[in-house]
Amino acid sequence: MSGRMVVGYDGSDDSRVALSWAVTMARKWEVDLVAVSCWIPPMAPGLPQLPPDFLASLEEHTGAALSGALRECGAFTDGLAVDTRVIQSPPADALLEEAKDADMLVVGSHGRGGHRRMRLGGVARECVLYATCPVVIVRPDAVWAAPEGPRR
Repeated sequence: MSGRMVVGYDGSDDSRVALSWAVTMARKWEVDLVAVSCWIPPMAPGLPQLPPDFLASLEEHTGAALSGALRECGAFTDGLAVDTRVIQSPPADALLEEAKDADMLVVGSHGRGGHRRMRLGGVARECVLYATCPVVIVRPDAVWAAPEGPRR
């Protein structure tokens, strides 16, 4: 086992709860945490090519939001090894790629799309269907206790 946990963050309330859960469990299980946030350039028919500085600002904003959320969750205290990845990619693709050699992938039950009537959001569904490691779906209304860690 790699001793790595991957968590996705998109700024939604559900992903913030998943991030908090992942920070807590990574610390408890003494594994490294890889926090992933994705961005996609706006696209529409007839939209002119966006200037590189605008695209750079999108990436920078995404990274700043991820770092801020990690700070709020206490990820940068007590020696937890945290690696942040800001990737220009559809979220499910990036998470599945990052989790290829991980012990666990953690996502919220719904992201920014927020179709609440669905039991599972699109990215979470893709992760459950195609991940090569165990996937934990953290619901925002769930009360959770710290389970035992993954076996090494």
